[in-house]
This record gives sequence, C-alpha cells and structure tokens, in this order.
Amino acid sequence: MSARLGELLVAAKVATVEDIDAALERQLAQGGRLGDNLIELGVIDRAKLESFLRRLPPEPATIADTGIPDAELVDLLMKNIYVSRIDTVDQFADSIKLPHHIVADLTRALVVRHRLAAAEAQGPVDASAIRYHLTDEGNHYATEALKKCRYTGPAPVSFNAFVDRIQRQKVTNEPVEIESVLAAFDDLIVTDSFIERLGPALNSGRSILLYGPPGNGKTSVALRLQLVFSDVIYVPYAVMIEGQIMRVYDPRFHGLTPPAMKRKPASPAAPSREPHDARWAPTRRPYNVTGG
Repeated sequence: MSARLGELLVAAKVATVEDIDAALERQLAQGGRLGDNLIELGVIDRAKLESFLRRLPPEPATIADTGIPDAELVDLLMKNIYVSRIDTVDQFADSIKLPHHIVADLTRALVVRHRLAAAEAQGPVDASAIRYHLTDEGNHYATEALKKCRYTGPAPVSFNAFVDRIQRQKVTNEPVEIESVLAAFDDLIVTDSFIERLGPALNSGRSILLYGPPGNGKTSVALRLQLVFSDVIYVPYAVMIEGQIMRVYDPRFHGLTPPAMKRKPASPAAPSREPHDARWAPTRRPYNVTGG
C-alpha cells in the first residue's frame, strides 16, 4: 500500500503532524493537493517539496516500465490469485503492487487466454466489481508456475533499478549536521570533543569502531546513532536477478510508524498521495543490533 505523502514528510522531519493536519483542513475547504496546501501555509517551499518528491520511485506507466518481462508478471499474478483466493482487479493490484491499469491489462490478457473467467452478474456491474475465477486451465497453469518458483506477493523490481536506488540512497547523501547529533545524544552525558569527532565519522559513510572497557557506554552510543538520520528510503519487496526472485523487504527491520493524522484527504479529486511505485516500501534506514 502506498504510504501517504503526509506520513512520509513527517517521517523525514520535513513537516510535523500539526502541519499536515492544518494542510488537510485547508484541503478540505479549498481542495488541491496536499503538497500545494503545505506550500500555501508556508510549511515547505516548492523547491524542497519537489526535491522530496523526486526521491520517490516513479510509478510505472506501462508493463515495459516495470523492468520485468510480462510473462513473469502473468505467472506471479496467477500464483497470487491461486494462493490468496482473490477475485477482483482491485485485489489483484493490491497483491502485486502495480498500477490498476497495468493489472487490468494483464487480467484481460488472462481472460483471452482462458486462464481466468469473469463470474456472471445480474444487470450492469461496475468494472472494478467484476469477480474472476481461475478456469481449469488457469488452475493447472498456476500450479505449474508455483513448481517453477514458490514466490508470491508484490512484483519484483529489476536488478538495475535496485542498484540505481541504492546509489541514490547512500548514507552519505544525507549530510549530518551538528544539531541532529546533539539532539540524538540529548539524554546522554558526552564531551564536546566526542561529538566533534563523531560528526565527521558519520559523514564519511565508513565503518565506525567503538572500543573501550565494558560499561563505558559503547552500546548506548551506538543506539543513538540511528536517531541522527531522518531520511526516508525505499526498499523493494523483492528483486529479480537473472530470472530468480529474491525477497528483500523484512517487516522486522523495515517500515515506518505512521503518524496519527486527525483528518483524511478531502476527496479522491484532491488526493494527499503522490503516485509512486508501490513495489518499493518506504522505511527508516535499517538499524540492526546483534550480539557480541
């Protein structure tokens, strides 16, 4: 599911929950996009907002834009339908994390190939409410696809897209300011000289070695380092590498805690969402702790 723009801005400390609530109030009264209302309220300027939006993975407009062969997408969709017992295009799109129009095209192709069939309906039915079921041929196709690859879930991204995103999201791309370091260590007693050495070490993007006798605060310092960085990064649910699908997203280490917004977007015509590729999950920079 696409994270709301407001949640991402709050997570990145670009805006506060109160700012987003105020912008949603204005949106409810005057319409427009959430970002435009934040600009009108003086919360953020357009250049900073556009810079933030450019970091979102762009939503694919066509099957070719996904970077994944259409045959692989068909296999995955069939497996998702078979395993999850889903039956509408909306559910298909949510399971595979691709835009509705792309999934609708894949669904029509499966109907033409007699792997899916639409349930009979009484009277006119909205296209989004049409229910589909696997045909006998479709059941056989799905089970054969599962034998080749057991993966089900969101569509993967290409390896090239994964590498490109890693380069865009390197830790050195977020400069560490002295204010953020001081805020992270606000509840610890540390010397100014230590903070002055820590800043350049963090900005280097290299490994940091903390050493000293037991009980001198190494773990406490290490745990504070995660608080220094505020960037929201994007992690793919899965990556396709030479025809094989590798899971990447792990809910134990990836994810955001959505802030509590008082108001919802005004209407579908004035969304607070910006279209981005839902195959990428927004998350804090992963921070893992292991035993010594």
